[in-house]
Amino acid sequence: MSIVRTKNVNFRFNNLEQILTNINLNIPEGSIYGFLGPNGAGKTTTLKLLLGLLTIQQGEIDIFNKSLTNNRIDILNHIGSMIESPSIYSHLSAFENLKVIGTIFNSSNERINEILTIVGLSNTGSKIAGNFSLGMKQRLSLGIALLNNPKLLILDEPTNGLDPNGIIEIRELLKNINKIYGTTIIISSHILSEIEKLVSHLAIIDKGSLLFQGTIGDLNSMQQNSINVILETNDNKSALLILNEMYVECLEIESKIQFQFVSNELTSEIINNLINSGIRVYELSKEKHNLENIFMNLIQK
Repeated sequence: MSIVRTKNVNFRFNNLEQILTNINLNIPEGSIYGFLGPNGAGKTTTLKLLLGLLTIQQGEIDIFNKSLTNNRIDILNHIGSMIESPSIYSHLSAFENLKVIGTIFNSSNERINEILTIVGLSNTGSKIAGNFSLGMKQRLSLGIALLNNPKLLILDEPTNGLDPNGIIEIRELLKNINKIYGTTIIISSHILSEIEKLVSHLAIIDKGSLLFQGTIGDLNSMQQNSINVILETNDNKSALLILNEMYVECLEIESKIQFQFVSNELTSEIINNLINSGIRVYELSKEKHNLENIFMNLIQK
């Protein structure tokens, strides 16, 4: 079951620059959904449209099987969000920050203390948020987003600027929220290695167009036929000539040769021909399949 669906969403700023073109998202309930793309790809614009912070110009957005246009307030009552930078009062403690925002949802002190425990800030006492580390500020902002016990959590670059330890903390926190409370999470990020460890589903967007949408497994399967082989020799110039004579498409990148893997038999034949021609082979490896490689291949195509 989908918790978010968009149909042919288009968006322009000032009716001039096209930002989004026919965006069709299908976000499963209970998933952690990664939204990836380079800077300026349209990620934040899309998330702002889902939150009603920007007006839909063309297309449809349904959340919880309801039209966002016709049911905006009702839908937003069940969404938590953190867009761009943390929104906190630096002169207040973590409890006081949650208390101020909690008045909107009539949150009890018990609920506020529960949130502080969930985000790991229960021991901060009267320490003001202005003296928090960036990771603590991010967790407090996340706590604010959780106050209304949302069915859907929308996060824009929640690990931006964090050190490795802070990134791990946020990653594990989001996993627990998803697992324990069943909260669907949409998370945009440019830290591909972290997204790969966190999400169950993802979409890749570039220049306002959706390039891929599906599970991590779907993405890997789609790319199985484009595995590259990396080759390093003592004479790349001669090696390239031999590969060309074998009708193997290849190129030299940073003193190494790259060609597309076809079969173990062809790779073995290439090595034999190089050795028989007196060329020493220093390295032969398949390019490791990871999200970063796949992402770059899609963007370049």
